[in-house]
Amino acid sequence: MSIRILKKALGLLIVDIVIIIGIFVLQFRTDSTIIKKIGNLQITLETLDEQSGVITYKNKARISYNGINFVFDDQNPVYIKKDGSDMPVQLKDVDQKDPLSITLNFSEGVKVTYEIASEDASASLAILAELPDGISDFSMPYSYSSNMSIQKAEKDSLVLAGKRNAWEFSSHYIDAGRFDFTQRNYMATYSIYDANQKFSFDDIMNEQIATSEEFAKTIAQFKRTLINAFDTNNVESNITEQVAVSYIAAQAENSGYSRAIENVPDSIRKSKQRTYLSAPYFNTLEDMNTNLEKAMKDYEKRITDSADKGTFDLFTVHKISDFIYLHQNPETVKKLLYNAAIAEPENLTIAQISGILQVYVDLTQLAPSYAAILEPILEPGIERITEACKFEGNILTISENDTFLSVNQAVETGIALLRYGRLIDNETYRKAGYAIVNSYLAESSSFDLRTLSNIYPVIAFGNEFYPHFAKISDENGKKVWAWTCAKNIKLEKSADEYNFDIDFPNGDTHYIIIKGIPQFNSIYIYDMAFRTDPRFETYNSSGYVYKKSTETLLLKSRHKAQNEKVKLVYRETRPAPAPVVETAPAPVVEDTETPAVEAEDTESSEESVE
Repeated sequence: MSIRILKKALGLLIVDIVIIIGIFVLQFRTDSTIIKKIGNLQITLETLDEQSGVITYKNKARISYNGINFVFDDQNPVYIKKDGSDMPVQLKDVDQKDPLSITLNFSEGVKVTYEIASEDASASLAILAELPDGISDFSMPYSYSSNMSIQKAEKDSLVLAGKRNAWEFSSHYIDAGRFDFTQRNYMATYSIYDANQKFSFDDIMNEQIATSEEFAKTIAQFKRTLINAFDTNNVESNITEQVAVSYIAAQAENSGYSRAIENVPDSIRKSKQRTYLSAPYFNTLEDMNTNLEKAMKDYEKRITDSADKGTFDLFTVHKISDFIYLHQNPETVKKLLYNAAIAEPENLTIAQISGILQVYVDLTQLAPSYAAILEPILEPGIERITEACKFEGNILTISENDTFLSVNQAVETGIALLRYGRLIDNETYRKAGYAIVNSYLAESSSFDLRTLSNIYPVIAFGNEFYPHFAKISDENGKKVWAWTCAKNIKLEKSADEYNFDIDFPNGDTHYIIIKGIPQFNSIYIYDMAFRTDPRFETYNSSGYVYKKSTETLLLKSRHKAQNEKVKLVYRETRPAPAPVVETAPAPVVEDTETPAVEAEDTESSEESVE
């Protein structure tokens, strides 16, 4: 009897001890629920409140909006694919920087933002994923409320019918209970579904995302991100020729040209793999000219092949309009453009249509008669782009074959619409371009350096510091043009002289390849005669090389004034004095008796070296 009483007492004691310990633990750590509401968007989170005041989130959340639920926990987690392997990620933190959005921060650097267009009950919801390098896929669970039913299901969309409205959930891939993101397709949307609704660019005319002010902010932020990314990742393994060129051009807009040149590693500046692209910034002009000549022959053949075969991928090449203008056979060019003009829009890709728009805009300045050939395809092509667009969650996206366009291609399309709209003074097309670029570059702060550098040439269409083709003169079929980064090059011609006026910042040095220059007798820069010197690129002064066989003037231009004057003389003149080379502390040596050398495949420098 006493033994039973003892056992019972001991059992009760143990229970009491467990209860006391439990109470003690709960004094320092308790689970709590946090509910946040943003319009109809409700976010339910569970936390562990530490006595220190630091909030630790459980890997558990429920985000609900108008009949759809995004729910995950340890039993039904969020998955990523990293380096080819699936793995779960844990919720680490929650951040709300905007009144209409909230961001969930997961392990492995993954971020997912839920954003509603407004607090209106029928506002659209956008879900955006930010996936670091090395993570190719992101998968999150979803469900829908009992009062919703599936009206239509496809691999990238799900239409849910409710009592009042039908809603469409769109993502890269939607399966039973899960939807996916990828690096390229990083957004999902949930909005009211209207089977008869047809998007029009007129629908976004009054949206903030379609304003020039928002566009200016987006581009300014993009350039700052590019410059900062270069400055913080300036190691040889990260820097390519394209990275260096984009960085220099962006810095030059802010009077940082010379500093940017110095920041580029020698491995790029002196690389044997460089192309004519970077020729205006660095030396070795003769090698760069050879590379340019090779590219011209290659593009001439590609243009001819495209015209003969009736293919259109050539239009997707950045600034292909320059080589179309330079093509030696006008009939081939007309055939190429005519093929594009009569093409069926549904048989063209968005990239091809965007390229055709860009070529049209460029050719209106280079060769208006060529540009006119393309006019029949322009409006049908834009209609094809319009049909591929969707505006949800205050974001304008473009899809093709059930896949979102890449950021690079979408920006190309947006800039094409913007430039065309400016050309024909069409506000709708301008605003469409603004909206597309603003949408796709909104998260540019997360782009890596190479992505930023590849996009930069597209958005920098107005930055003359970026290496570009410059039409100087076109008379009676005789073209004079340059590959340059100068702001402007003007030419005044007479029977005896070619007078160039080159606009570039005072004190800076750049390099120019000028084509279509007949052989001359003498050359003057700042009214000073120049003559042969094989070391002209190494001097702290201007200099030149002339190639008679291709009528090419290779010019090193070190500006003593913003506008440098270069005069080519086609009449006999007195010989130019020989160059004087200063090598401290040796005295200056001057030989004025050395005869001038004819301008035939010669190298020259200023008569005195600074």
